[in-house]
Amino acid sequence: MTYAHTGFLWIFLNCLSLREYLSMMVRGIYCLIAAADILYFTVGCMVVELLDYRPQKSKEPAPKNPEKTRVILHPNPETLWADVCSLNQRHGGKWTDMDALEVEAKLLVHTSFAPSRCSAYPFS
Repeated sequence: MTYAHTGFLWIFLNCLSLREYLSMMVRGIYCLIAAADILYFTVGCMVVELLDYRPQKSKEPAPKNPEKTRVILHPNPETLWADVCSLNQRHGGKWTDMDALEVEAKLLVHTSFAPSRCSAYPFS
């Protein structure tokens, strides 16, 4: 999909299309969280509430009440690897390859079984 935006917004929109988030995106996301309650993390996944103010037809005015949808973004392999490296660093950087594989396996199990429906997630 092609967007007219650049920078972080382009990355964010691309991630919405792919239904995944990147490790480099997480820092930028915290800026959005500070601006508005639009995100919720659960089971290693990010739930994003989208508000669509676009009119149904091009000549209609924008609706007063937006259409709300929620999207679950799963971590991609790069994000999981960054998480494993960060956890290893927090524990003194002494993990063996087997330790790292065990942690990665646990992360994969937890993030792979995140619910596909977003209706149960609370937003303020």
